Amino acid sequence: MNKIYALGLMILLVYCGFLTYQIDKLKGVQVNETKDITVINNEINGFSTDLTKVIDESIDKVVSVKFSGTILNNHRTGVVVKTDAESAYIVVSYDEGYSDEIKVTFNNGVEYDGTILVKDPYTSLAIVTVDVDFKVNSVEFTSLESASIGEWVISVEASDDRKLTTLASVGIISSDEQSLLYDHDGDELFDFEIKILNSDINNSVAGPIFNLNGDMLGFKLPFKKTIISSEEINLMLKMLETNADVIRKNAGISIINVKDMPTYKKSSNGIKLDLFNGVVIDEITTKSMFSELEVNDVITKVNDIIITDWYSFYQVVNGLNEGEEISVTYYRQMEQLVSTIVIL
Repeated sequence: MNKIYALGLMILLVYCGFLTYQIDKLKGVQVNETKDITVINNEINGFSTDLTKVIDESIDKVVSVKFSGTILNNHRTGVVVKTDAESAYIVVSYDEGYSDEIKVTFNNGVEYDGTILVKDPYTSLAIVTVDVDFKVNSVEFTSLESASIGEWVISVEASDDRKLTTLASVGIISSDEQSLLYDHDGDELFDFEIKILNSDINNSVAGPIFNLNGDMLGFKLPFKKTIISSEEINLMLKMLETNADVIRKNAGISIINVKDMPTYKKSSNGIKLDLFNGVVIDEITTKSMFSELEVNDVITKVNDIIITDWYSFYQVVNGLNEGEEISVTYYRQMEQLVSTIVIL
């Protein structure tokens, strides 16, 4: 009888060993199947999931802006987009009812008087400057082309009393790059466009929108999901340098980036397939300064400046003076042409 018990115990031990081996084997398979997914110190495959880093890096660049006046909601969030030896330049959303008397408070609690340099009625943004006596950091821009639908973004707000240093909302980009189109001269054809994104951050806050690298994609308008692109803000700064005003000249043409056009569309429109820089004319108004050109012409240079996309095109055109003659290089199908055009 003892031999039978011993034999049974031996069989049981062998079976348990077999089960242990199978479990370890299954664990090994599971580990192998998921070995590419690791979470260490809030990182997934090297990508940080800790959003506090973005907030920490933006705190000293986001400011509280208060406009004097009688309207109730006179507080806005601004963001430092440029600095020089003595001044900080701040972009903030602006309503016509606001006073030009401004107080700007930085994250360290220091308050300065601000001065509006320029207002852009098309983006509802203003550039404010303050003279500062300490080091101020400005944001790093990133382009809309770097953004994708579904990408996480962060809205950062400065509280109006500065008791709360920063308020943040998280959402995703909900649309591809789009345009706000404007008919400047009332001829029912749009004359220029402003590049935007949309997000699902649907709060009343107006302020900078950052990606998870801490770079600014653009500026969200109040009570809307619309994000004015960082390219438009940079264009405002460039126009401010050259014209001391925001000027959006009526070029009278609708344009598309060549690099954004698929090969089949290039082919069907007679555009050289090896062109990757320049802008394609999609529409021409009756009052356009580019009336000598035709739809599907590809503008590649203005004077000696290479045109890479819509942003570089408008940057050049808006920096020119009325009555100035410019040389425009363009392709009409396979032929390169040059025309002299007078800025209107």
